[in-house]
Amino acid sequence: MEILKRSSFEQLSGWADYDFGLSLETFQRSAHEIIATGHGFKRDDVAFGAARADWLSTCQAALTATQGKSFFEAHFDVFEV
Repeated sequence: MEILKRSSFEQLSGWADYDFGLSLETFQRSAHEIIATGHGFKRDDVAFGAARADWLSTCQAALTATQGKSFFEAHFDVFEV
């Protein structure tokens, strides 16, 4: 039984019309912390799907991104649960 099924951004309701400015700003704040220390990845009570090192290139790209929609489409994948 397949748990995750690959999907597309276009299939997300509201994706085409969403204002990604605030979403990008929020991700950029998290990216600064991940690059600097990655404290969240050191917590014993939280299980992440990846290691801090796996996020570094995406976080670096976020810091120079100016268009949220194109950033998220380039650096993330969509899955249907």
